[in-house]
Amino acid sequence: MRRASTLASSVLSRTLTSTLHEGGALSTIKHRFLLASLYSTTSSTGSSHSRRIFNPFSSSLGVAGALLSAAAAASLSQDVLAKEPPRAELVPKEVVLYQYEACPFCNKVKAYLDYYDIPYKVVEVNPISKKEIKWSDYKKVPILMVDGEQLVDSSAIIDKLRNKIHGKEIVESASDKDGDDEEIKWRRWVDNHLVHVLSPNIYRNTSEALESFDYITSNG
Repeated sequence: MRRASTLASSVLSRTLTSTLHEGGALSTIKHRFLLASLYSTTSSTGSSHSRRIFNPFSSSLGVAGALLSAAAAASLSQDVLAKEPPRAELVPKEVVLYQYEACPFCNKVKAYLDYYDIPYKVVEVNPISKKEIKWSDYKKVPILMVDGEQLVDSSAIIDKLRNKIHGKEIVESASDKDGDDEEIKWRRWVDNHLVHVLSPNIYRNTSEALESFDYITSNG
């Protein structure tokens, strides 16, 4: 797993460097969110995070999730360039993330929560039975419950969280059209491109790459 992590980090570094070299600020973004995403996947802080031991395939998927969340979060340039902790009264009181441990889109949401130090609980969803989300009409993960409100789709979740923790008026006044267009472009690149090239790049053989590719595209 250590060798896989090293290889995966190298692959992501080369991919992002070749794609993002024109934007100086983006190198700072990549560095900060790489730390946040790896933290969200490998560390444990009290009861807020649940961690399990998986077989090599699941572990490899976890690496992919961490790498994807690093690059995905890099698209949130307006939030990253200057981290401003949300005011205490705006921090959600109860946050529950329904996830697959290896899902890159779930790791993307976790990276955002970890970066802003928003406490949350994790409910691991069985990918076969999905009994943990039978109550929901939406049958994919991530699902984020925020003070009783259901949020779905990783990009939409981040948009709504940003409005909640910073205040919608502040977010709207601080944003500009060019910045919004840039953010949308990088989010689409991550969701539509990077997730599909990670699988064949970091796995040990063709069958494992195809298996993980199918898992990510089917369950993300």
